[in-house]
Amino acid sequence: MWKIQVDLIQVRFRYPEIALIVGVCLLILSSPSPADDEALPDGYGYMVILVETNPRERVKQLFMAKVDADEVTQIHMDDFRAAGPNSWMALVQAPKGRYYWSVYEPFYGLGVSESRSLNQIHRRSAPNSADDTFEIREGVINYVGNWRMRIISSRRFRLEPEITYEVSTLERFATDNSELANSIPIHLSMIGKESISLEDLAKLMEAENDGS
Repeated sequence: MWKIQVDLIQVRFRYPEIALIVGVCLLILSSPSPADDEALPDGYGYMVILVETNPRERVKQLFMAKVDADEVTQIHMDDFRAAGPNSWMALVQAPKGRYYWSVYEPFYGLGVSESRSLNQIHRRSAPNSADDTFEIREGVINYVGNWRMRIISSRRFRLEPEITYEVSTLERFATDNSELANSIPIHLSMIGKESISLEDLAKLMEAENDGS
């Protein structure tokens, strides 16, 4: 039986360019199960993402492309499950490596997408910079954040996701996927940074708090 303990350590965890109040979600888990690990192919990790959309909209497709290889992880509408008002969560397998979002297409309902001129597919052929990428590690669950799909209107419409990291998302994931959460470590994959386990993150925050 898995248990969750949320340690609300109100500490500012400083990356060079990111100041984030982190509520550390410590998972007190049972021993790993070899049978569960076998479901994940060699060289792959799990990717957990929550996408926040506009009202009456959901995700039709979201593609994550590898930075240094011709590989794309495709997340389609059927991969997403409702996770609150205008929120959709997906759990998919992805080869290890660094990624950026390359395609995003919203969905407004049958008969609407085809006639709506603003329902464009947003595409990118490369990340803006190294700070625009995230890491998927092999053999672990990589939480890549809550992505709010903001459409910016200036000279032309463009997509600029706003990415946050929420303890409530990890709690929901562990609740909905308790067997998996009890068998594989969970890592936080922040944009522009290396993936880090929740346990190591908690230790870093404790050390920073002790030194402040």
